[in-house]
Amino acid sequence: MLLSDIVAFSARKAPDAPALHYGEDTVTFAELQARIHRVANAVTARSAPGDRVAVLAENRLEYIDLYYGVPAAGRALTVLNYRLNIRELVKIIDDAGASVLFTEPEHLERVRAVRDELTSVRHVIVMGGSGPEPTFDEVVGAAPADPPTEAVDPGSMAWLIYTSGTTG
Repeated sequence: MLLSDIVAFSARKAPDAPALHYGEDTVTFAELQARIHRVANAVTARSAPGDRVAVLAENRLEYIDLYYGVPAAGRALTVLNYRLNIRELVKIIDDAGASVLFTEPEHLERVRAVRDELTSVRHVIVMGGSGPEPTFDEVVGAAPADPPTEAVDPGSMAWLIYTSGTTG
């Protein structure tokens, strides 16, 4: 069983039921399932099985798409703490070996400032905004909403999470 199967089950049982409320937006389970498939297909087209995909963002709807969609593609989502300084972020991204980095306009300048140091990152995708980097809506919106065709090992890593060392 894959993590994304949780959403798939709900999409079969109650496709029109609300899965998410974010601000004024409501996403049904069927819509969330399609969004997850689009992310999985977009990530598959830009990375290899087992790759890491990093996200540097605050709370936003696309975060949930990545949370389920990246593992559905057989890749591991590396969640980055946006409060870290840029040196710490570079170290984590390089240690993880992330090949794709999703970020948002609020953090894009920091990413651009160290882009040459991010040796494993082949694709930077911006959630919201516009600019020279491809946007989430362009990349993910163009991907098929059909289930990914690439087989995924149910034992593959879903997330790679780094902590700041505190135990809270």
